[in-house]
Amino acid sequence: MSVGVTILTNGARRGKLDMCLASLKYSCRYRPIDIYILDNGSTDSTREYLNELEDEYGIRYHSRSLDKDIGCAAGTNMVSEMAREHDYVLHLESDFFHLPPDESGFGYMWLTDALEFMEQGRCDYLYLRRMMNEKEMMVHWWAQWMPRINTFGKYMHCPGFWWSNNPHLRRNKAIYDLGVLPLDESKDGPKGSEGWCKPELQAGRPGRTWIAKWGVFVHDRHFLGDPACTKSDGECKYGFSVDNGRFCKVCDLSKGIEDMPNHQERYLNEQF
Repeated sequence: MSVGVTILTNGARRGKLDMCLASLKYSCRYRPIDIYILDNGSTDSTREYLNELEDEYGIRYHSRSLDKDIGCAAGTNMVSEMAREHDYVLHLESDFFHLPPDESGFGYMWLTDALEFMEQGRCDYLYLRRMMNEKEMMVHWWAQWMPRINTFGKYMHCPGFWWSNNPHLRRNKAIYDLGVLPLDESKDGPKGSEGWCKPELQAGRPGRTWIAKWGVFVHDRHFLGDPACTKSDGECKYGFSVDNGRFCKVCDLSKGIEDMPNHQERYLNEQF
């Protein structure tokens, strides 16, 4: 079964796109895949770069270049439509990097395992972004989602989890049938403006939503190495706390920088 991979790029991101593709091909060995890339009005040599891409063993490239940036919502809709024929779609943006197995905890064939899990019919949307620092946690409201997780393991069930342009694997038909896609382009705004993320945030919920522990893709490689566990505004940013009101001691900076999987394991086993 060929899986569609959609990648949205814009601005001057050719270097990031090249790294995104290279990391994907190296750390994800599932084949066949069809990679669909929408050049949303890039301002560098991305168009020429895409024209030079050649199909590889198990990989077919499909690309389209626009003369101007039509916005994130319209761009997402367009690149998603390019891969509409696929049962499953892995969605990315060009500034995301696929972690190698020794950092993600997922092997080279993680996509095969994820597809087998989704084929069981329990999951329509699998969130794949890994949060790497305090700023990312706060911007994406991670603390509010952690208490809602009711199944822990390689895949974590999180009812009500929102749809996002962040990396995810989806069952295409279910997402369209639920009206999550296409996004409402009329609510879009320029990047950084008040309306910039409205189509994403106001999209319908995907339904059967899960999170891959703790993600496969990071936003820009330079985030790696940033502090990953501190207290934020008096509470654990992962949403962990105990009944008597004490905050999770895993967040104690004196214990050093903690990675998310270790944080959760130590919390659940009260090893702090």
